[in-house]
Amino acid sequence: YANQIEISIRHMTHVPNTRDALVREYDYAFGFDWSNGHDRKKPDALDIKDMRSGPSPNARHMRESKIESEEYLGPHDHDLKLRVGDVQKMQFEDKNHLGQEQRGPLLWSEEQRQNRISVIEGKTLVDKNKEDMKTDLANRQMFTAGTAKQLKERCLAAGISFQKEVDHVAVQGFIGIAKGMYEILWERGFIDPNVEKYTIDGIKDPNTGQLLKETSLKHLIQQLPDFENEKTLLHYHGEKLGCIVFNSPKCTPEVAGEGIEYDWGVSKLWYRTQDIKLKKKKTEFKKLVSRAVGNEVLSLRMVRDNARRAREHMISYYKLEKSGDSTLPSDVKRMVATRKS
Repeated sequence: YANQIEISIRHMTHVPNTRDALVREYDYAFGFDWSNGHDRKKPDALDIKDMRSGPSPNARHMRESKIESEEYLGPHDHDLKLRVGDVQKMQFEDKNHLGQEQRGPLLWSEEQRQNRISVIEGKTLVDKNKEDMKTDLANRQMFTAGTAKQLKERCLAAGISFQKEVDHVAVQGFIGIAKGMYEILWERGFIDPNVEKYTIDGIKDPNTGQLLKETSLKHLIQQLPDFENEKTLLHYHGEKLGCIVFNSPKCTPEVAGEGIEYDWGVSKLWYRTQDIKLKKKKTEFKKLVSRAVGNEVLSLRMVRDNARRAREHMISYYKLEKSGDSTLPSDVKRMVATRKS
């Protein structure tokens, strides 16, 4: 999927460049569904993915964020609470947002906070993580999908080491490490001093057994406007090019593109009817896949019928929304049937 997103970005770049070379009269809009990868964000995006509850030297570093309005701030006040117009850093720096010396992570003890700078003593070997192994396999033009165990076996078979050399940290300091969810929320005033404990998913109510959302760091940080509205990688590059980028609604493949999901369905149904002998050898398999997505199966009439079918669903959703009626699958089906009749 990493390659898929990069190809999509290249296509977004090439189409406007090609058309503008011929005539400069177009605005460009690119529509994508929510396939895995289309929601991928920038490496430094504000995203709860890989975030820890507390400070961590291994967590992903994120970009800074400006407090645009009171919506970014919580109700709990303290001396170091951010204000509208301040810029929040997601990693610990020497100075805080007030220009004062950084006092260190809240979740660390006073003794731990004395260690501002990490002390490095030589190198040590550690196992590579999944992303490291994927990168190594991709560099060898090898298959990168699978579990960590499968990737490790593939690396061993290809003679790729699954260990890497990293700095040996004798004493861990806090300058330069990611703050974590708790610290970010505390700086904005979302941590209630009367709540005994916060966890990533929240603590359970002793009476009902349900997770209490108000004690969930993950839930609280997902509500922050800058995290909630962070652009995907496709939207980011589209805006840089001056294009409009939009996504079809989630869980509605019937309105994606020009009926692309119906095209995929036709191709896969045809493929499954073919003899198993044609799928065993690599060369025969590739030929069969090419036929499945070629003109033999997806004729011009078939593609147009699928596009018309998707369009009918789009119009049905639109009319149901305008009328204020329900948009249950049965209602959409009824609306499509009504329009066709």
